[in-house]
Amino acid sequence: MIIALLISLFFGGGQDDFMMPPIEKYAKRNLDNVSKTIVLEGLDSYEAEAKEFYKKHHKRVKSFQKQRLRKDLKKEQFDAFFAKRISGFKTLDSLSNVRRKTLKAEFTPQQWKESVKDIDKTIEKHEKSFVKKRKQLDKRFNKLHNKVEKMILKKGMNPSAKLIIKSFEEHLNYTLDAFVAKRKELNNHLIKYDSSDEEMLNIRNEIIQIRIDFNEQFKKTYFDLTHIMTDKEWKMIRSQFNKIL
Repeated sequence: MIIALLISLFFGGGQDDFMMPPIEKYAKRNLDNVSKTIVLEGLDSYEAEAKEFYKKHHKRVKSFQKQRLRKDLKKEQFDAFFAKRISGFKTLDSLSNVRRKTLKAEFTPQQWKESVKDIDKTIEKHEKSFVKKRKQLDKRFNKLHNKVEKMILKKGMNPSAKLIIKSFEEHLNYTLDAFVAKRKELNNHLIKYDSSDEEMLNIRNEIIQIRIDFNEQFKKTYFDLTHIMTDKEWKMIRSQFNKIL
């Protein structure tokens, strides 16, 4: 089973992970032994907790993908899965915030500025990776569209299926655009030494809401499709549908 592209697009990674390599590099070269130890231990601790979180998260995703191959899931099963996902990312945000405070305490404003002076290169690399994954996602959607259109023409599938999937794709693209905009806004705050916790919390909460709204749209799409399809029709498209999320 494929861990979907959307997991890595806007459900994966701590939101300030892009800053950690240059901060770690700077700490090793420029901080005193006490501060360096605190910074490196803080980074290692967060990495271990995040790794454990994603291990469990990916396991839940794979399990839910298998369940979702069926046509008889209940809305409560979706809600339970999404609730755990959102709760997990809130915890990850909290851990990320603690990490930032731990690191900042060992840096002066000038040291912080020097540590992230070349961060634009790292951000550009992440943005290119995101664009690449979106293109891969577009290809998967095209395959799903082609499959549905073929089944409408040759198998008599309800034409509404095409409209449902098109609507979902449009919502997804809107969601990803909104997510990118919010991530850029958050990045600008994360890079600044004096950004307030309140400012970043507000943006993180807006990102959480983007995820919640998308979860609801995905759930609606699943039930809209399964409602108009026969068991045989669902079996013919479910694998391709599952590769999206």
